[in-house]
Amino acid sequence: MPKVSVIIPVYGVEKYIERCVRSLFEQSLDSMEFIFVDDCTLDNSINILCNLVREYESRLAKSHKIVRIEKMPVNSGLPSVRKFGLQFCTGDYVVHCDSDDWVEKDMYKLMYEAAIQYSVDIVVCDYLHTDGDLYNRRFRGCYTPHIREFLYETLEGKVGWIVWNKLVKRSLYDNKIIYPLKSNGEDLALISQLLFYAKSIVYINKPLYNYFCNDKSITRMSSKDAAIKRFLDARENLNILDDFFEARQLFDDRYETALVNLKFKQKQFLYLYLNDPEVQRIWKIHYPELSTKVWYNSLIKVKDKLKFYLVIARYRLF
Repeated sequence: MPKVSVIIPVYGVEKYIERCVRSLFEQSLDSMEFIFVDDCTLDNSINILCNLVREYESRLAKSHKIVRIEKMPVNSGLPSVRKFGLQFCTGDYVVHCDSDDWVEKDMYKLMYEAAIQYSVDIVVCDYLHTDGDLYNRRFRGCYTPHIREFLYETLEGKVGWIVWNKLVKRSLYDNKIIYPLKSNGEDLALISQLLFYAKSIVYINKPLYNYFCNDKSITRMSSKDAAIKRFLDARENLNILDDFFEARQLFDDRYETALVNLKFKQKQFLYLYLNDPEVQRIWKIHYPELSTKVWYNSLIKVKDKLKFYLVIARYRLF
Protein backbone atom coordinates (compact mmCIF):
# COMPACT_ATOMS: atom_id res chain seq x y z
CA MET A 1 0.00 0.00 0.00
CA PRO A 2 1.38 3.47 -0.89
CA LYS A 3 2.18 5.83 1.95
CA VAL A 4 0.69 8.87 0.23
CA SER A 5 -1.76 9.37 -2.65
CA VAL A 6 -1.57 12.68 -4.52
CA ILE A 7 -4.55 13.82 -6.62
CA ILE A 8 -3.62 16.20 -9.45
CA PRO A 9 -6.36 17.69 -11.69
CA VAL A 10 -5.23 18.45 -15.25
CA TYR A 11 -6.86 21.08 -17.44
CA GLY A 12 -5.31 23.76 -19.63
CA VAL A 13 -1.88 23.69 -17.98
CA GLU A 14 0.48 22.85 -20.83
CA LYS A 15 2.69 25.82 -19.90
CA TYR A 16 3.08 24.73 -16.29
CA ILE A 17 2.52 21.00 -15.90
CA GLU A 18 6.14 19.98 -16.50
CA ARG A 19 7.32 21.98 -13.50
CA CYS A 20 4.60 20.45 -11.34
CA VAL A 21 5.21 16.86 -12.46
CA ARG A 22 8.97 17.03 -12.02
CA SER A 23 8.51 18.33 -8.48
CA LEU A 24 6.22 15.37 -7.76
CA PHE A 25 8.27 12.63 -9.41
CA GLU A 26 11.42 13.84 -7.64
CA GLN A 27 9.90 13.62 -4.17
CA SER A 28 12.26 12.13 -1.58
CA LEU A 29 9.48 10.00 -0.07
CA ASP A 30 9.25 6.51 -1.52
CA SER A 31 6.09 4.44 -1.99
CA MET A 32 3.79 7.10 -3.39
CA GLU A 33 0.83 7.16 -5.73
CA PHE A 34 0.15 9.98 -8.20
CA ILE A 35 -3.37 10.16 -9.60
CA PHE A 36 -3.63 12.59 -12.51
CA VAL A 37 -7.22 13.31 -13.54
CA ASP A 38 -7.71 14.68 -17.05
CA ASP A 39 -10.71 17.01 -17.01
CA CYS A 40 -11.03 16.67 -20.79
CA THR A 41 -8.28 19.21 -21.37
CA LEU A 42 -8.07 20.59 -24.90
CA ASP A 43 -4.38 21.43 -24.90
CA ASN A 44 -1.16 19.39 -24.86
CA SER A 45 -1.06 18.83 -21.08
CA ILE A 46 -1.61 15.06 -21.16
CA ASN A 47 0.99 14.48 -23.88
CA ILE A 48 3.54 16.39 -21.81
CA LEU A 49 2.60 14.32 -18.76
CA CYS A 50 2.95 11.03 -20.65
CA ASN A 51 6.39 12.04 -21.93
CA LEU A 52 7.49 12.79 -18.38
CA VAL A 53 6.18 9.44 -17.14
CA ARG A 54 8.35 7.73 -19.74
CA GLU A 55 11.34 9.89 -18.83
CA TYR A 56 11.03 9.03 -15.12
CA GLU A 57 9.93 5.41 -15.59
CA SER A 58 13.06 3.82 -14.11
CA ARG A 59 13.34 6.30 -11.26
CA LEU A 60 9.69 5.88 -10.35
CA ALA A 61 10.01 2.10 -10.28
CA LYS A 62 13.06 2.19 -8.00
CA SER A 63 11.30 4.42 -5.47
CA HIS A 64 8.03 2.45 -5.66
CA LYS A 65 6.02 5.32 -7.09
CA ILE A 66 2.85 4.55 -9.04
CA VAL A 67 1.35 6.83 -11.70
CA ARG A 68 -2.29 6.65 -12.80
CA ILE A 69 -3.87 8.82 -15.47
CA GLU A 70 -7.67 8.84 -15.33
CA LYS A 71 -10.10 10.85 -17.42
CA MET A 72 -13.38 12.53 -16.55
CA PRO A 73 -16.34 11.52 -18.75
CA VAL A 74 -16.98 15.23 -19.44
CA ASN A 75 -15.35 18.49 -18.40
CA SER A 76 -16.59 18.95 -14.85
CA GLY A 77 -14.49 21.49 -12.95
CA LEU A 78 -12.03 21.25 -10.09
CA PRO A 79 -14.30 20.07 -7.23
CA SER A 80 -15.75 17.19 -9.26
CA VAL A 81 -12.30 16.19 -10.50
CA ARG A 82 -10.94 16.00 -6.97
CA LYS A 83 -13.89 13.89 -5.84
CA PHE A 84 -13.45 11.62 -8.87
CA GLY A 85 -9.77 11.12 -8.07
CA LEU A 86 -10.48 10.00 -4.51
CA GLN A 87 -11.97 6.70 -5.65
CA PHE A 88 -8.57 5.63 -7.00
CA CYS A 89 -6.59 6.45 -3.85
CA THR A 90 -5.04 3.53 -1.99
CA GLY A 91 -2.47 5.39 0.14
CA ASP A 92 -2.58 5.76 3.91
CA TYR A 93 -2.78 9.52 3.45
CA VAL A 94 -4.25 11.73 0.72
CA VAL A 95 -3.16 15.15 -0.47
CA HIS A 96 -4.08 17.40 -3.40
CA CYS A 97 -1.80 19.29 -5.78
CA ASP A 98 -2.86 21.72 -8.51
CA SER A 99 -1.08 21.14 -11.80
CA ASP A 100 0.10 24.74 -12.25
CA ASP A 101 1.74 24.72 -8.81
CA TRP A 102 4.78 22.84 -7.54
CA VAL A 103 6.05 21.35 -4.30
CA GLU A 104 9.37 21.28 -2.48
CA LYS A 105 11.40 18.08 -2.84
CA ASP A 106 10.89 16.92 0.75
CA MET A 107 7.29 18.07 1.19
CA TYR A 108 5.55 14.72 1.38
CA LYS A 109 8.41 13.01 3.21
CA LEU A 110 8.33 15.60 5.98
CA MET A 111 4.56 15.55 6.20
CA TYR A 112 4.25 11.76 6.17
CA GLU A 113 6.99 11.29 8.77
CA ALA A 114 5.29 13.87 11.01
CA ALA A 115 1.97 12.06 10.61
CA ILE A 116 3.54 8.75 11.66
CA GLN A 117 5.69 10.19 14.44
CA TYR A 118 2.79 11.99 16.13
CA SER A 119 0.00 9.59 15.04
CA VAL A 120 -2.19 12.39 13.70
CA ASP A 121 -5.02 12.59 11.21
CA ILE A 122 -3.93 15.79 9.47
CA VAL A 123 -0.57 17.46 8.82
CA VAL A 124 -0.44 21.15 7.82
CA CYS A 125 2.47 23.13 6.37
CA ASP A 126 3.17 26.72 5.32
CA TYR A 127 3.02 27.76 1.67
CA LEU A 128 4.18 30.47 -0.72
CA HIS A 129 2.26 32.61 -3.17
CA THR A 130 4.74 33.08 -5.98
CA ASP A 131 5.04 34.17 -9.59
CA GLY A 132 8.01 31.84 -9.97
CA ASP A 133 10.39 34.80 -10.12
CA LEU A 134 10.46 37.92 -7.95
CA TYR A 135 7.24 37.70 -5.97
CA ASN A 136 7.20 35.34 -2.99
CA ARG A 137 4.87 35.76 -0.03
CA ARG A 138 4.80 33.23 2.77
CA PHE A 139 1.57 32.21 4.48
CA ARG A 140 1.36 30.39 7.79
CA GLY A 141 -0.68 27.21 7.70
CA CYS A 142 -1.55 26.83 11.38
CA TYR A 143 -1.46 28.65 14.73
CA THR A 144 -2.71 26.01 17.16
CA PRO A 145 -2.09 22.32 17.95
CA HIS A 146 -5.75 21.84 18.90
CA ILE A 147 -7.96 20.43 16.17
CA ARG A 148 -11.21 22.16 17.19
CA GLU A 149 -9.47 25.52 17.54
CA PHE A 150 -7.91 25.00 14.11
CA LEU A 151 -11.37 24.35 12.69
CA TYR A 152 -12.61 27.65 14.09
CA GLU A 153 -9.53 29.51 12.83
CA THR A 154 -10.18 28.05 9.38
CA LEU A 155 -13.81 29.16 9.41
CA GLU A 156 -12.74 32.60 10.62
CA GLY A 157 -10.21 32.97 7.80
CA LYS A 158 -7.24 33.25 10.16
CA VAL A 159 -5.57 30.42 8.22
CA GLY A 160 -6.00 29.41 4.60
CA TRP A 161 -8.77 26.92 3.93
CA ILE A 162 -6.97 25.40 0.96
CA VAL A 163 -6.63 21.62 0.58
CA TRP A 164 -3.16 21.35 -0.96
CA ASN A 165 -1.14 22.18 2.17
CA LYS A 166 -2.89 19.47 4.21
CA LEU A 167 -2.00 15.78 4.31
CA VAL A 168 -5.15 13.94 5.37
CA LYS A 169 -5.59 10.40 6.64
CA ARG A 170 -7.55 8.59 3.94
CA SER A 171 -9.97 7.02 6.42
CA LEU A 172 -11.38 10.49 7.19
CA TYR A 173 -12.95 10.46 3.74
CA ASP A 174 -14.96 7.38 4.78
CA ASN A 175 -17.15 9.63 6.94
CA LYS A 176 -20.34 11.23 5.67
CA ILE A 177 -18.71 13.97 3.64
CA ILE A 178 -20.94 16.28 1.58
CA TYR A 179 -18.83 16.97 -1.48
CA PRO A 180 -18.96 20.48 -2.96
CA LEU A 181 -19.39 20.63 -6.72
CA LYS A 182 -19.15 24.37 -7.36
CA SER A 183 -15.84 26.13 -7.97
CA ASN A 184 -15.69 28.83 -5.34
CA GLY A 185 -15.30 28.16 -1.64
CA GLU A 186 -15.13 24.42 -2.30
CA ASP A 187 -11.94 23.98 -0.30
CA LEU A 188 -13.53 25.51 2.79
CA ALA A 189 -16.58 23.24 2.51
CA LEU A 190 -14.44 20.11 2.20
CA ILE A 191 -11.62 20.90 4.65
CA SER A 192 -14.00 22.02 7.40
CA GLN A 193 -15.82 18.68 7.28
CA LEU A 194 -12.55 16.74 7.41
CA LEU A 195 -11.39 18.85 10.37
CA PHE A 196 -14.66 18.11 12.15
CA TYR A 197 -13.99 14.37 11.93
CA ALA A 198 -10.25 14.60 12.66
CA LYS A 199 -8.99 14.02 16.18
CA SER A 200 -5.46 15.39 15.90
CA ILE A 201 -3.24 17.69 13.87
CA VAL A 202 0.43 18.61 13.62
CA TYR A 203 2.02 21.66 12.02
CA ILE A 204 5.26 21.89 10.02
CA ASN A 205 6.71 25.39 10.17
CA LYS A 206 8.11 25.34 6.63
CA PRO A 207 6.77 26.64 3.28
CA LEU A 208 6.61 23.38 1.32
CA TYR A 209 3.98 24.22 -1.30
CA ASN A 210 4.30 26.84 -4.05
CA TYR A 211 1.03 28.35 -5.21
CA PHE A 212 1.54 29.89 -8.64
CA CYS A 213 -0.07 33.31 -9.00
CA ASN A 214 -1.25 33.01 -12.58
CA ASP A 215 -2.94 36.17 -13.86
CA LYS A 216 -5.02 34.09 -16.26
CA SER A 217 -6.44 31.98 -13.46
CA ILE A 218 -10.23 31.67 -13.41
CA THR A 219 -10.24 33.11 -9.89
CA ARG A 220 -8.97 36.43 -11.32
CA MET A 221 -11.49 36.73 -14.14
CA SER A 222 -13.50 39.93 -13.79
CA SER A 223 -16.89 40.57 -15.38
CA LYS A 224 -20.46 40.87 -14.22
CA ASP A 225 -21.27 37.28 -15.16
CA ALA A 226 -18.10 36.00 -13.50
CA ALA A 227 -18.92 37.94 -10.32
CA ILE A 228 -22.45 36.53 -10.21
CA LYS A 229 -21.16 33.01 -10.77
CA ARG A 230 -18.53 33.38 -8.05
CA PHE A 231 -21.16 34.61 -5.62
CA LEU A 232 -23.74 31.92 -6.38
CA ASP A 233 -21.14 29.12 -6.39
CA ALA A 234 -19.70 30.30 -3.08
CA ARG A 235 -23.21 30.56 -1.64
CA GLU A 236 -24.02 26.97 -2.62
CA ASN A 237 -20.81 25.68 -1.06
CA LEU A 238 -21.45 27.68 2.11
CA ASN A 239 -24.92 26.15 2.30
CA ILE A 240 -23.28 22.71 2.25
CA LEU A 241 -21.07 23.71 5.13
CA ASP A 242 -23.91 25.28 7.09
CA ASP A 243 -26.17 22.24 6.64
CA PHE A 244 -23.34 19.92 7.70
CA PHE A 245 -22.60 21.74 10.95
CA GLU A 246 -26.23 22.42 11.78
CA ALA A 247 -26.97 18.69 11.51
CA ARG A 248 -24.12 18.04 13.96
CA GLN A 249 -25.16 20.84 16.31
CA LEU A 250 -22.00 22.88 15.91
CA PHE A 251 -23.75 26.21 15.98
CA ASP A 252 -22.37 28.38 18.77
CA ASP A 253 -21.70 32.13 18.85
CA ARG A 254 -18.22 31.76 17.40
CA TYR A 255 -19.51 29.75 14.46
CA GLU A 256 -22.32 32.25 13.88
CA THR A 257 -19.80 35.11 13.81
CA ALA A 258 -17.64 33.24 11.29
CA LEU A 259 -20.68 32.44 9.15
CA VAL A 260 -21.74 36.09 8.97
CA ASN A 261 -18.20 37.05 7.98
CA LEU A 262 -18.16 34.44 5.20
CA LYS A 263 -21.48 35.71 3.85
CA PHE A 264 -20.15 39.27 4.01
CA LYS A 265 -17.07 38.31 1.97
CA GLN A 266 -19.29 36.71 -0.65
CA LYS A 267 -21.34 39.89 -1.00
CA GLN A 268 -18.12 41.74 -1.83
CA PHE A 269 -17.93 39.81 -5.11
CA LEU A 270 -20.86 41.94 -6.29
CA TYR A 271 -19.60 45.42 -5.32
CA LEU A 272 -18.25 46.43 -8.73
CA TYR A 273 -21.50 45.65 -10.56
CA LEU A 274 -24.18 47.00 -8.23
CA ASN A 275 -25.29 49.55 -10.83
CA ASP A 276 -26.74 46.59 -12.74
CA PRO A 277 -30.40 45.70 -11.91
CA GLU A 278 -29.72 41.95 -12.06
CA VAL A 279 -26.90 42.22 -9.53
CA GLN A 280 -29.07 44.39 -7.28
CA ARG A 281 -31.82 41.77 -7.41
CA ILE A 282 -29.36 39.01 -6.43
CA TRP A 283 -28.00 41.15 -3.60
CA LYS A 284 -31.48 41.71 -2.13
CA ILE A 285 -32.51 38.06 -2.35
CA HIS A 286 -29.49 36.54 -0.62
CA TYR A 287 -28.42 37.11 2.98
CA PRO A 288 -30.78 40.02 3.82
CA GLU A 289 -29.93 39.45 7.50
CA LEU A 290 -26.48 40.94 6.94
CA SER A 291 -27.89 44.47 7.04
CA THR A 292 -28.29 44.14 10.81
CA LYS A 293 -25.45 41.74 11.64
CA VAL A 294 -22.38 43.14 9.88
CA TRP A 295 -21.92 46.12 12.21
CA TYR A 296 -21.61 43.94 15.32
CA ASN A 297 -19.32 41.33 13.77
CA SER A 298 -15.89 41.25 15.41
CA LEU A 299 -14.18 39.64 12.39
CA ILE A 300 -15.03 42.48 9.99
CA LYS A 301 -12.87 45.61 9.93
CA VAL A 302 -14.58 48.93 10.67
CA LYS A 303 -13.61 50.40 7.28
CA ASP A 304 -15.20 47.39 5.54
CA LYS A 305 -18.36 47.78 7.62
CA LEU A 306 -18.61 51.45 6.67
CA LYS A 307 -18.17 50.66 2.98
CA PHE A 308 -20.85 47.95 3.22
CA TYR A 309 -23.43 50.34 4.66
CA LEU A 310 -22.48 53.12 2.25
CA VAL A 311 -23.04 50.70 -0.63
CA ILE A 312 -26.44 49.72 0.78
CA ALA A 313 -27.44 53.37 1.12
CA ARG A 314 -26.13 54.41 -2.29
CA TYR A 315 -28.00 51.72 -4.20
CA ARG A 316 -30.99 51.54 -1.81
CA LEU A 317 -30.41 47.84 -1.17
CA PHE A 318 -32.74 47.65 1.81
